[in-house]
This record gives sequence, C-alpha cells and structure tokens, in this order.
Amino acid sequence: MFRRACVARLRPEKKEQYISLHENAWPEVLAELAKHHHHHHSVFIIGDMLFQYFEYTGDDFEEDMRLMRQNPVMQEWWHICAECVWPNSEGRESWEIINEIFHND
Repeated sequence: MFRRACVARLRPEKKEQYISLHENAWPEVLAELAKHHHHHHSVFIIGDMLFQYFEYTGDDFEEDMRLMRQNPVMQEWWHICAECVWPNSEGRESWEIINEIFHND
C-alpha cells in the first residue's frame, strides 16, 4: 500500500463544472477506481488549487493504471476533468505529485 497526493490548478471558468462532476461522480468511475485498488480517494479545493489524495492497495500500480486507461468511461472522465485544470509545470499531465515528507499513524 502507498499513499499519493497531487496538486493541480483549476481553470476559474471551469470551477463549477469540476465541482459538479465530483459531487456527482459517475458510478462506473468509482467502480473502476475500487476495482484497481484506489481507495480513500479525496479531492479538496481552496481557491483555484486542487489537492488529490488516495491510497493504492494493489501489487502493480502501473498495470492497474494501464488497465484503467483502456476503459472508455475512464478515458471520458479524465478527458472532461483534464479540460478543467491547467497543464502542470512541464506542460503535460495536469496533476503534479507531491512528495510525502511526514506521516503519523
């Protein structure tokens, strides 16, 4: 199991759309996340900053991500969500991974 946290900047004109998407997350998306060992998935917002957190409980994260990327529903969900956020500092994927420096159980 590992924890992952990421940040992204929300496009102001897409804020309501992004919030609505997540307040009404598609059941198929939630099922895919669970099927591929993504648990305790949360998205937080402050101003135009998004913070995402999840725990991965599987044995092969890259394979689970590959399988999710092949799912048409996930492709559509990610496409819609990606239009709501700015590209990261490298101009690629919208979310940047945050390095964990402290954890206390």
